[in-house]
Amino acid sequence: MDHVELELPSHPKVSSVADLTEIHWQVALQLNIPGKAYYAFLKAVNVTRRALGKTEFTWRGPDPDSNRMDRSTGKKIVPPLWQGDLIRHELKHRWFHTLRKFEYFDALRLSRMPLIQKEDAPAIRRQERKILRWISDYEEWNPSLPPVKRDCTLRESATAYRQNICDLAIDSKGIYQGFFPNQDDVKNAFHLCLANYGLNVATLLSIDVSQDMLVPHPKDSNRFVFTGIKDRADGEPQYVEGLFKSQGGLGFILTFLIKRTAPLRTELFNRLRNCKEEYVRLLKHTRAEDTDLHDLKKEIFELEAGVRSPWLFQRHNEICWLHRDNYAKGVSGKIYLRSLIEDINSRRKDKQQISNLTAKQFRDLFTNRIYFASGGSILTVKARLNHRSPHSTDIYLRNTVIRAEHWKTFMTFSNALWSEIRKRGEIDPTILAKMVYDGQVSDQERARLRDHRNLEKSRLGIGCLDPHNPPNRIAPNFVADGKKKCSVHRCVLCYENAVLLRESIDGLCQRLAELEYLERTMGQEAYLLSSFPEEMENINVAFLGYKEEDIAEGLEKWRTKISSGEHRFFDFNS
Repeated sequence: MDHVELELPSHPKVSSVADLTEIHWQVALQLNIPGKAYYAFLKAVNVTRRALGKTEFTWRGPDPDSNRMDRSTGKKIVPPLWQGDLIRHELKHRWFHTLRKFEYFDALRLSRMPLIQKEDAPAIRRQERKILRWISDYEEWNPSLPPVKRDCTLRESATAYRQNICDLAIDSKGIYQGFFPNQDDVKNAFHLCLANYGLNVATLLSIDVSQDMLVPHPKDSNRFVFTGIKDRADGEPQYVEGLFKSQGGLGFILTFLIKRTAPLRTELFNRLRNCKEEYVRLLKHTRAEDTDLHDLKKEIFELEAGVRSPWLFQRHNEICWLHRDNYAKGVSGKIYLRSLIEDINSRRKDKQQISNLTAKQFRDLFTNRIYFASGGSILTVKARLNHRSPHSTDIYLRNTVIRAEHWKTFMTFSNALWSEIRKRGEIDPTILAKMVYDGQVSDQERARLRDHRNLEKSRLGIGCLDPHNPPNRIAPNFVADGKKKCSVHRCVLCYENAVLLRESIDGLCQRLAELEYLERTMGQEAYLLSSFPEEMENINVAFLGYKEEDIAEGLEKWRTKISSGEHRFFDFNS
């Protein structure tokens, strides 16, 4: 408001919420007012306007959890990768702790007797007896419980969880935590999925278990394909792939939670059905109050969301689920991630503290991780983020971490460039690249590069250490004079001089296709008495150093050329 009065003196001054206009909204956006302050003020304004009988504002502002911006550069402030990795590892550790808890609890239900021997830990054994009594009481009045995992190993379960048994349930009021996930369990899983796959918060929250959002990969049943919906992209599907067996992966987490919370979902479904029947009954009743119908319709809407959600949990015998208003809140009232980070920092030195972040920043951390892992490939980041336009990817890459890395790379390149000019009077792009990536190049590495470049190659693309002196067994009629070079080029038989290179794959495929042709067209006796079988065997051994798909592609090309007559060859050494 002060800014508008200063820049637009003719504009009426604000003395009431009724005096606010679109101008103030636009100026607020231009001044980059923080999202939380913006929405807190807008909420107060709308409450007052509603009391005055005026229309509420629907002004959309910045994201209340949006990333902080560096005002000097306009870049998003994103925590370093090592901090994101620490948080991911902590979330993974807590999720595995949850899995061990359920495994141990199922083992107790299956055995119906303590798992810890009395001589090992008497106190824990007494606690197990209490838990067994509470289990029995809980099962009597609540028969809808998850099935017991029959393949769990009792002693291993006890050993894995004995150190954390006191975290399970100290009294009978908390015994449900052993049957169903609690709030922390589900939030650990939810944030772990955000950290590992870089999905949008809204995409994970909008998962519908009634849809086929998680299916086996069409080419590998051990892998899954997850399809999520991103509302901000006009319902564009978001794809994620991974291994089912990875216990920290999206496929395993969703499958486990859906199966574990199936009884809770059934109970919600029954409630939903009863509410719908009651709604129909009230709708037919002429004396039904509008408020009753409104409240019932609201409850139906909420129950429908709960039945669809995979993020169900039980809290004080109530069935809850994650949604937009509670996914970021912790049990104690604090922000969930803030409490987690405080716990991590309590175990670290002052100079190794990590900064706070929001759940939505996991996508920025994921972006940076993919960017550096791919060697700076924007197209790879675009594919992993499921973006339709590179412009959207560019916005994610405009952050302080990548900017700092680019600046560091530029300084390293600049120092290396002028150092090479000053010391050697020449610029070698390969040397510069090595110095940028690794910081230095040793004299031995320079010598290896020089030898590689001076290495002569045969017609097969295989390097030769001494083309002027081929072995007598390969070229018996060759007379060395220091000028003439080997003309045989049967390099895979030349153990003394042959050097297999990355670019030798095409020549090896060519020679194998030629040998296959000779095997078909020559007499068997002549072929077997020659050195061709040994040469073919050596080529197959050499193929072990290359990718199978490259070999298949090269062989297909040369076999086609030979069969069509495009490639014709004569072997004078047969």
